[in-house]
Parts: sequence; structure tokens; C-alpha cells
Amino acid sequence: MFCFFLFNVGPKVRKEFVKSYIIAWLQLSCAIFDFLGDIVGDRKADTMAARKWFSSFFPTVKAQEEEDIVDPQAVLREKCAQQGHTSALWEKYQACNERVGSRSQTAETCVEELFDYLHELDHCVSKTLFSKLK
Repeated sequence: MFCFFLFNVGPKVRKEFVKSYIIAWLQLSCAIFDFLGDIVGDRKADTMAARKWFSSFFPTVKAQEEEDIVDPQAVLREKCAQQGHTSALWEKYQACNERVGSRSQTAETCVEELFDYLHELDHCVSKTLFSKLK
């Protein structure tokens, strides 16, 4: 009956049926291996044997070595940090940081200078970042 069905349907239906049949067979085989592993008690060895047995039916695909991925945002931040207005804001932040660090009791913080610098840096980066993303 099974062979009659396979040869009297279209190739697309046949392919889907065979795929679902193989998946069901593999699930049943896994259940049998798990059951046998529970009976024997050596579950790890049975699991490894089952994996090795199943992998003999399917090809193993290994990823190729990829080149090191460079974050375009980090590269653009370095470039933008060297530009005139951004570097001036960085120097202003550093001066504030030194001034606050030299005092023992002060309520002053350099948050405003830091935010100004980061805002300008992000503005510079955002001009070209999205054109470089994949």
C-alpha cells in the first residue's frame, strides 16, 4: 500500500510525505534509544552511539573560516574623534575631569561636557554608519 501511494501521487506530495515519514522514523528511533538507555542505565554512552549512528545518514556541514569582523561604528568613532569640533569637546571634557579630580570636596560633575562630546560624536558617526551596515 505504501509503495502504491508513493508512485501514484505528484512529486511534490511524494517529497513532503517522504520527509515527514523520515522525521517520524527518526523520532521513533530516538525514543527507542532513550528507552534502551534507561533500561541499561548507561544513558550517556547510548546517546553518543545514537548520535553517531544518526550522523552516518546525514552529511555534516562545517562553517568556513571567516575573516575577523570589524565593527564599523568603532572605526567611525575613532575617525570622528580626531575631527576638529569633536576633539575640542573631548579636550574640554578632559579639562573638566582633571579640575574635578584635583578637588577633594566639590559638587561639580562633568556630565554636561561628557554628554556634549558623546552627542557630537554620535552625530558625526550617524552620518555614514547606516550606509556601511549590511
